[in-house]
Amino acid sequence: EMLLEEGEDRESEVKKQELPVSAFNKVYPWRFCFAGGWMDLAWCNALHPGCAVTINIKYNPKICRDYCGLATSSRKVAIKLWNGRIPVHLEPEKAARLLWGAENFDAFATRDR
Repeated sequence: EMLLEEGEDRESEVKKQELPVSAFNKVYPWRFCFAGGWMDLAWCNALHPGCAVTINIKYNPKICRDYCGLATSSRKVAIKLWNGRIPVHLEPEKAARLLWGAENFDAFATRDR
């Protein structure tokens, strides 16, 4: 059990022990979205249907930063979801579905699901 000093709460202690997302820069792939990166959102497809053009890129500290178009939100959710490890125990499609669900849960969760 974690020993806490007087006045500390468990949540703040856990946050101090978390690794920053940058610790996983070379573990989790970087995806660059050339076009259509929001096609998984129904409202985007309703306005302008089409496909997404994405590629994986090798980590480069000059390029790979927390910018739009680099799927950084997906990387952050994946790192939290799988504790910074690649989920090799899952089939790729299953991992992709779990990640999509975790990243989009707030937008699509209902009482029925």
